[in-house]
Amino acid sequence: MKFVLKHVFVNVPKLLNGEIIQIDSEQEEHFNVTWGMSLKKAGKTVCLCLSMTNPNDNDDYAIQTVLDVKTIASNGKMCTKTKE
Repeated sequence: MKFVLKHVFVNVPKLLNGEIIQIDSEQEEHFNVTWGMSLKKAGKTVCLCLSMTNPNDNDDYAIQTVLDVKTIASNGKMCTKTKE
């Protein structure tokens, strides 16, 4: 079973200069589980967080992810990274 979460984060410059501390995606439901992403700043590091809410907290489960991140700077420069 697979699914894809995709989100374009806006207001990233406000995150980088400290005006806001977190940007959240809309939440989506896949396989009766609610998923979402957040972009946060911790010092000089920007973190992409994946969150899920399991309605059956007592169930055992395993999650395998492939992360494809594409960043586009205001000058148009692109960078893509994949992590398994």
